[in-house]
Amino acid sequence: MVAAAVVVLSGCWPWSAPVGEPATPEPVATSATPFEDDRLELVAERCGSTDAEPMGDVSFTGTATRPQVLQPNGMTVPLGMHIDLESEHGEHSVDLGWTSGYLTDGSGTVVGLVTGVATPPGGGSGSAPGYGAPIVVSLGACPADGVDLADPLPDGDYALVLSGPVSPEDHDHAQQEYWVAPPVPLTVSGGEVEPV
Repeated sequence: MVAAAVVVLSGCWPWSAPVGEPATPEPVATSATPFEDDRLELVAERCGSTDAEPMGDVSFTGTATRPQVLQPNGMTVPLGMHIDLESEHGEHSVDLGWTSGYLTDGSGTVVGLVTGVATPPGGGSGSAPGYGAPIVVSLGACPADGVDLADPLPDGDYALVLSGPVSPEDHDHAQQEYWVAPPVPLTVSGGEVEPV
């Protein structure tokens, strides 16, 4: 069930400064906001495929890191995000609340997906060339025999591929542009993501 994917995570965002600069912890309490049913059904269309990246113009790169300061809580995972918005064709912005992602197995098949996202209070969007912010994602399984959409993933090793839309600030795009981050490895055991 989608509701089961909502897990409250209390802790500290360890990044209150731009990526690469010293950060001061800021205590917050947040939860990964579950996707609306129509958005969840849309992203679930990739289940069973080997295409974990967005369709369109993937002109930008991102980086997702798993901090040791904050550990997973069930199927909810905190991540440090950095999006490279450097471009020769104008200024761009990103809203990390629109992050989506897929989990692939060892064969590269999509077997899971991001089912919800949370960004820091008042944050999660920016237009700096090297924009960085923390996010929390909740993860769930693709439907399979005995497994419903957004249930915890079976035990195993996975690769999390994250992406999101990029918006032009001073020009128009002929098609939607996206950022994509290299896969983040993670292991699920007993219905929970294992710590780093």
